[in-house]
Amino acid sequence: FFAPEQRKMSEPNGSTPVNGSADPTDGPILCHLTQGYSFVLQSVLGVLAFSTLILKRFRGPKDLRRPFWIWLADTMKQGLGMLEIHFVNLALSAVIDIKHECISYLVSFLLDSTVGLLLIFLLLNMVARLVSRFDIKALRSGEYGMWLRGVWYVAQGSMVCG
Repeated sequence: FFAPEQRKMSEPNGSTPVNGSADPTDGPILCHLTQGYSFVLQSVLGVLAFSTLILKRFRGPKDLRRPFWIWLADTMKQGLGMLEIHFVNLALSAVIDIKHECISYLVSFLLDSTVGLLLIFLLLNMVARLVSRFDIKALRSGEYGMWLRGVWYVAQGSMVCG
C-alpha cells in the first residue's frame, strides 16, 4: 500500500537476528507524508471534506439556511481549525522517532479525534457558559453582528484555532 522498501535483516556485526526481526528504528523510512503522491492525496481528501460541507448546505432545508457569508465564515473557521490540527500532526509524525511516518500520523490523528475532540467539546461548552453568563456578544459562536464584523470573527476563530 505504501510501497515499503526492503529492510536489511541483519545485526550491525553482520549476523542474522535470532528471532528474525530487525530493530524497528533501523532501515529506511517506509512512508513519507511530505513527498510525492502524499501531497496529492492530502489535497484530494481536503477537497472532499470541504465538498461535504458544501453538499450539506445545499441539501438542507432552504428556510433554515444561514446567510451565505455567515455560512462561509463558519466554514472557514472549521477549515482553519482542521488545517492547524493537520499540520501539527504532520510535524509530530516527523519528530517522533518512528520510521513509518504514516503510522505515527494515524496515531496522533486518532488521539486528536477521540481525546482531543472530547477536550475541545468540554472547553467550548465551558466558554459558551462563560459567554452566556457575562453576555460577551463577540464570542457567541456563529454570531457576527448586523454585518460580518472582522473583530468578532477573529475572536471566535481564536477560540477554534487557539
